[in-house]
Amino acid sequence: MGGNRGFKNLPGTLGEIGWANLQWPPTITQTISAINRTPNIYGQIWIEGVTSLPGPTSGLRAQLGFGPTGTKADSWQWLEAAFDSDQGNNDQFIGSLLPSAIGNFDYAYRYTTTNGRNWLYADLSGPATGTTLANPGNMSVIPSSDTTPPATPANLQVVSSSVANIALAWAAVTGDPTMYGYEVLRSSTSGGPYATIATTTNNAYTDSAVIANATYFYVVRAIDQSYNRSGLSNEVSGVAKVRKVNLTPLRSSSMHTSAVSGRSGHSTVEPG
Repeated sequence: MGGNRGFKNLPGTLGEIGWANLQWPPTITQTISAINRTPNIYGQIWIEGVTSLPGPTSGLRAQLGFGPTGTKADSWQWLEAAFDSDQGNNDQFIGSLLPSAIGNFDYAYRYTTTNGRNWLYADLSGPATGTTLANPGNMSVIPSSDTTPPATPANLQVVSSSVANIALAWAAVTGDPTMYGYEVLRSSTSGGPYATIATTTNNAYTDSAVIANATYFYVVRAIDQSYNRSGLSNEVSGVAKVRKVNLTPLRSSSMHTSAVSGRSGHSTVEPG
C-alpha cells in the first residue's frame, strides 16, 4: 500500500477531518470466548487532500471501542486499530474485539490527528457531536455452551516486594483442557471489594502500579476459554517496600523465583 505520506503538518485540532464513520458491520453476535475475537470491524476517514494519497497517513490514528449499550463513548474500552487499505479518497482502518462478559454493547470508531489529545467519535451515520453516539454498532455477546467454571487457584503468595512493585505467585490449575489463564484482583482493604487489575496466562504476576509504603490485598481466580470464572483464591497482603519472604515451594514448575539460600522445606527469596 506504500509508505507513510509526506504531507504538510496537520493542525493541532481535529478541524481538518472532513468526515469519518464506523463502516461495517452494523451488528455482531459473538459467543463469549477468551481466544476467538469478533469478526473484523472497519472504519473510514476522509481528510481533504490527504487521505486520497496512497498508503497510510502519518500522524493519523484510529481506535475501535465498545461499552455497555447506551453509555457515553469516552467511558468505553478502546484499542488501537490498524490501517487496512485505501478506499477511494478515504483511509480504511481495521480492528476486532474480545469482550470478556456477556451482554449487549455498543461499538464505534474514534480518530485523532493530535496523538490522542483530541478525538473525533464516529458511528454508522458519520461524525458524532461529542461522545454521545446516535447510531453505533450493536454487539450481543451470548454465553458459551461450556458453563462449567475451572477449579479455584490455591496457595497465593507474595513472592517479593519493593517500593516499585509487589510480585505474586500461586499454584497452577492443572488437568483442565479448557483453561485459559487467571485474573488478578486487588483491593485497598481486606475482604474487598476487589477490582481486576490484570489477566495473565502465567501463575505469577508482578503489580507495578503501586505507591511506596501502601498496603494492598490480592486474590486470583481462574478463567477458562469461555470466560467461566472460578471462585476467589485465598487473600494475601503486600506492602510496597523492600522485604524478604520465606516460601513453601509450590507444586508448579512454572513459578519464577530465585532461591538464594534456605533450610529444609523453605527457600529464601531476594526481593526482585
